[in-house]
Amino acid sequence: MKKICWVTPDYFADCDIVVIPQLLTEFRIHWTVLLPVGKSRFQPEEFDHLKGLQNLTLNIVWVKYRLREVRSFAFYLKLFKGINQQSPDLIYINHAAVPFFAAAAILSFNPDKTIYTAHQGDVHGGFDFKLAFKVAYRLLYSRFRYINLFSESQAGIFRRIYSNKRTYVIPLAQKDLGQSDKVRLTDQVHFFNVGNIKPLKNIHLLIDAACSMYEKGMRGFHVHIAGQCDNWDFYQKRIKYPELFTCTIRLLQNNEIADMFAQYHYLVLPYGLSTQSGPLKLALNYNVPIVASDIDTFKADVHNGIDGYLFESDNVQDLEHILTTALQQHESHYQALKAAQRQYAESQYSGSAIAGQYRRMFNGVLGQQ
Repeated sequence: MKKICWVTPDYFADCDIVVIPQLLTEFRIHWTVLLPVGKSRFQPEEFDHLKGLQNLTLNIVWVKYRLREVRSFAFYLKLFKGINQQSPDLIYINHAAVPFFAAAAILSFNPDKTIYTAHQGDVHGGFDFKLAFKVAYRLLYSRFRYINLFSESQAGIFRRIYSNKRTYVIPLAQKDLGQSDKVRLTDQVHFFNVGNIKPLKNIHLLIDAACSMYEKGMRGFHVHIAGQCDNWDFYQKRIKYPELFTCTIRLLQNNEIADMFAQYHYLVLPYGLSTQSGPLKLALNYNVPIVASDIDTFKADVHNGIDGYLFESDNVQDLEHILTTALQQHESHYQALKAAQRQYAESQYSGSAIAGQYRRMFNGVLGQQ
């Protein structure tokens, strides 16, 4: 069996944790999971169910340096030296192209035996430290031959810049953060958003739309907003009716996120820009209908009026209209939305279907060595 050394940070671990077990009948996998000290999205015990799986070696590594710390460069060089000592047939790196990690990867790994992922086709307006990332992107993706992307739209952007690379497009699998013992609430309709709160995610539109609905006499709904935020005061000032909102502004544990998907009714994604969305894949896994802006990323997976709702991006009036529609039609349409979403997710994003695409990618690269 061919041996793959696989590297994943905490923020992409939910992408890979459902795929890797499906590949162990064909490959031996040495999986290195990088968890930041202090604010990790995963804890080691959340990988316990993988221990003992045949052909899997799990290596949990605590990272004490922030991604932009220069000391992280030496840390990653040492880590990658150890990975090379495993004598892998193939290295798969599902990690953002952050500068010091990218530099260490360029110096450490054979470009003919490495697949590097690109979750974005290029640096976009939502990036912090855009100049540093632009340099890292150009150096990293110019170095490695094989690139795995996760959407055709981002692959198109990438190919226009790096036309000589061998690219593979595999959609992200449904994300699973474990089972919850919570049950769906029945007191009222619950809209929610979960994840890091950043300007391009337009969470203020959700707040404004909900407040406007309330002012017009709409009742029987509640809004939950949860996640880390660097400038919560901007959003807090827009909340005119505190009784309408529950806001949990901090890093959430995975079991807390799973509880939200178990209890609430509609995930609201009012983003102005997104290359792919982790919460969307969680909604597909937990069978929670989605209200989303009509950007390409969401239009690919949300079918308006069938398994969720779409509204015009950056249009708070249209979002208010759609939320009102979802609220008014909830009793008559909710179960139909869930049934259609469940059927779509099973046909497009089952673990076995996604794993088959990884299998073909790995065998294709291995066959060229």
